[in-house]
Amino acid sequence: MNDFTGKDPHGREDLALATLRAVAKEADEELPSDLVEKLYHLQKRHQYDADRAASVQEMQRLLEQYVGSLVEGEAK
Repeated sequence: MNDFTGKDPHGREDLALATLRAVAKEADEELPSDLVEKLYHLQKRHQYDADRAASVQEMQRLLEQYVGSLVEGEAK
């Protein structure tokens, strides 16, 4: 998988990622595609881990950074 391109090494689009992008665009509050992609790739990287705690912690950090950037943007 090429980092955040949404394509596998053979140039085919990742259908799960394409679906997540489409749903994110249809949401009342559109989620940035880079956030959706980062969360997707994080989950994909950890999908076979027996211990889900690391995945949850990474997702929490990523979402906290995103929310923090929104708060900082509103404070300016």
